[in-house]
Amino acid sequence: MHNTLKILGCSGSISKGHRTTCFKINENILIDAGSGVLDLTIDELKKLDHIFITHSHLDHILGIPLLADAIGSLKRKPINIYAAAETINALKNNIFNNIIWPDFSTIPSKTKPFIKYHLINDKDITIKSIRIKPFKVNHTVPAIGFKISSKTSSIIFSGDTGPSPNFIKVINDAKDLQAVIIDVSFQDKNSKIAKLSKHFTPTQLSNELKKITDKQVIYITHNKPGNEQKILREIQSKKTQHTIKVLKRNKLFTL
Repeated sequence: MHNTLKILGCSGSISKGHRTTCFKINENILIDAGSGVLDLTIDELKKLDHIFITHSHLDHILGIPLLADAIGSLKRKPINIYAAAETINALKNNIFNNIIWPDFSTIPSKTKPFIKYHLINDKDITIKSIRIKPFKVNHTVPAIGFKISSKTSSIIFSGDTGPSPNFIKVINDAKDLQAVIIDVSFQDKNSKIAKLSKHFTPTQLSNELKKITDKQVIYITHNKPGNEQKILREIQSKKTQHTIKVLKRNKLFTL
């Protein structure tokens, strides 16, 4: 049986037809819970058991409180939330704080809550035939990317990041990659805000791609709506050995 990774959302913001970051692995795992999760049916939502969060920014977590409310009472076990300590604290203090949203880590009871937090460290996490390796990246808040692997191949997702030596190392250490998904939010003309917000621009990406030893298929993600093709053209105008594509909603990878 093949494993799948479906792109439910991959935009850097909102507009009609655009959804923020949310990837679904098989039927029961999410990588981030941006607005892409809102398109799932209630039957699809009920199958979700695990959510891996890259960082605490709203476009990556906004679906979690609504998801807990929608399906928490329909499931026998809690929804497992995997994140770094800083991200878990942000969720507890700023979202599930009984002011913005009920604390579903204690509702309906502490022994049988709707959500359960799991601290991510540097160890791989295996769920059936999927192995998820976290790695630190360079963003304005503590953030991680993920290497998602089956027995046959892997996909690396940067999460939100600017230039990050650790990210490049993870790519170069991998020998079974079918794709690398990298955040490129802004055109070069917006390099100042990109630097402040720690996102890639085409020029920054081009410089980092030179450090990747093996030829890879690179999907760019988190583009600001309406700028996807402009960002792609800027990247393609620079010399690279890699194949560059724009990640699109509903894209399906087989692992």
